[in-house]
Amino acid sequence: MNSESDGKEAESQLSTPVSRLEFAQKAGGVGLWDWDVRTDKTWWSSVLYDLLGLPANVGGTTLQDFFAFVHPDDRLWLDEKLRTALSQKSLYSEEFRVIRADGEERWLAGKGEVFVEDGKAVRMMGINMDVTDRKRTEQQLLELNSTLEQRVEEELAARELLWNVSEDFMVQANYEGKILRTSPSVKRLLRGAFDTVSQLVHRDVIKCANEARAGIRETSQPRLLRNSLQGKHGEIRNLSWSIAAEQNGDTFVAIGRDITAILSAQNRIRETEERLSQVQRMETLGQLASGVAHDFNNLLVPILGVLDLLNRRPQGDPDFDELISGAGKAALNARALVRRILAFSQRQQAEPQSVDVPALLEGMEDLLRNTLPPTISITIDHEDGLAPVRIHPDQLELAVLNLAINARDAMSNEGELTIGCTADGEHIRINVSDTGCGMDEEVARRATEAFFTTKGAGKGTGLGLFMAQRLAQQTGGSLEINSTPGVGTMVTLVVPALA
Repeated sequence: MNSESDGKEAESQLSTPVSRLEFAQKAGGVGLWDWDVRTDKTWWSSVLYDLLGLPANVGGTTLQDFFAFVHPDDRLWLDEKLRTALSQKSLYSEEFRVIRADGEERWLAGKGEVFVEDGKAVRMMGINMDVTDRKRTEQQLLELNSTLEQRVEEELAARELLWNVSEDFMVQANYEGKILRTSPSVKRLLRGAFDTVSQLVHRDVIKCANEARAGIRETSQPRLLRNSLQGKHGEIRNLSWSIAAEQNGDTFVAIGRDITAILSAQNRIRETEERLSQVQRMETLGQLASGVAHDFNNLLVPILGVLDLLNRRPQGDPDFDELISGAGKAALNARALVRRILAFSQRQQAEPQSVDVPALLEGMEDLLRNTLPPTISITIDHEDGLAPVRIHPDQLELAVLNLAINARDAMSNEGELTIGCTADGEHIRINVSDTGCGMDEEVARRATEAFFTTKGAGKGTGLGLFMAQRLAQQTGGSLEINSTPGVGTMVTLVVPALA
């Protein structure tokens, strides 16, 4: 059968009003029904059978046959609606649930009209349509609306909680710069309440803040800004701000994070890197000094040997003998200098020895006078009959030399340096005193920390007092610092005395 014959057949099927009505019912999903009230007999169209999931013309002879498919929860009230429409001879229009023959639950919309004879309702005719999709959509919207208010309240409560407990600084303001609201953290960490944005940013960045505010208003794009403020205790707080427009178009929100600790940590890391670099340079210098000292020591060997041979010759010329004696002393001093350089470079093993501290200090006098400027007077004072201590002499010399250099810097190259040695029970106290600027409690407390220094970059490693303290602790002793700002400082090495 070709398409032309199919078209003629379809046209033939729609040639009667009844055929056209059936086609319209199927196309629109509308099922017709007719109820004879007097006999309780019903008639259903084929579409109504389809809506109930039944084969055409199977069942459906009474009203109760239809009600058998109505949802049990809807049967009673739907029957009341039908009876009311009959008694009042009014239109019937309701939506209800049915359970199809295959068990699926669907929604139907029913409409009916009552026909009256001799004042009595004798017949009702109407339609049923499947409105399941619409009812499900309505139910979803109803559920959404029922929870919308709760979800909005929860969202606002969460936002309010974040606003109140966040350690970040949260500010709401309008584009004229008036602050409308600030989080409690602003009052907790900064110097108090603020009325305008210009009060909240440092004067150096007010222009940038105004430009950022104008840019956000124009483009609605977020901006970043950094500034510093004075905290409520006078401390400087560094802030990083993220600024974003609100949807109302009239206000914006700025969230500021306190990055003071982060910047401080970055500064400490940078300072530590600089100090490590300086220590590396000193280590290189120590290696160089060690090499020079070894070479110089090798040169001293034949010089001392020749001088020894000359000393053994027959004595006769006093002047010549004096020259030889002076050359010998100079060579011995040079060898002592070599030992100090080697100790500084840490190339020699630090074997402790029994050391006469007063004799060691007196032997350092020439070294100290050559190291310190002539504007600093040097006094070496000690008690008589002090017991020796067990320590490496070169390391002790280096510790005293470092303390003397610290004193020189504290006195700005002019003042009085006193080095003393006294007995204190079972310990020997080696005191290095100066008339310099002194230290406050905080500086004195940190003075023995490794790399801590109050000197400028490249002027100190911060290791002198640290190494002196370690030397004293290695002997079983300690290091003490007594200082008064504007008066001076006394650093004491406390070392156990040998019995």
